[in-house]
Amino acid sequence: MSSTGSPKTSPSIEVTAPIDVIASEQELVIRADLPGSSVELIDVRFDEGTLSLRATIPPRQLESTAYLLREFAPTVYTRSLEIGEQFDLDQVSADYESGVLTLRLPVVQAKKPRRVPITGG
Repeated sequence: MSSTGSPKTSPSIEVTAPIDVIASEQELVIRADLPGSSVELIDVRFDEGTLSLRATIPPRQLESTAYLLREFAPTVYTRSLEIGEQFDLDQVSADYESGVLTLRLPVVQAKKPRRVPITGG
């Protein structure tokens, strides 16, 4: 293989993150495949009933390596999902393991009517 000049690199690519969404009466669980990212490079936000996810996979940097061909491109995974506002966002948990981000969103439990005792004479 011969090469002239410096190796060509691919530009950054944006990919829609594949997800699974599991709903129960107690919580909504969202799993997103984000292979190659890390906790520091994942951003999850909730805004007006929309969950937004962004994860970056940086370019591979190998010191003192002379690339003849470099096809791996930095990748950005993104996903937006309308989830509504019935979740307790103060209790959301997130875990990233083996390339999979798992979000658990507890459902806000409806307050049951309660009787107010009356005192007096």
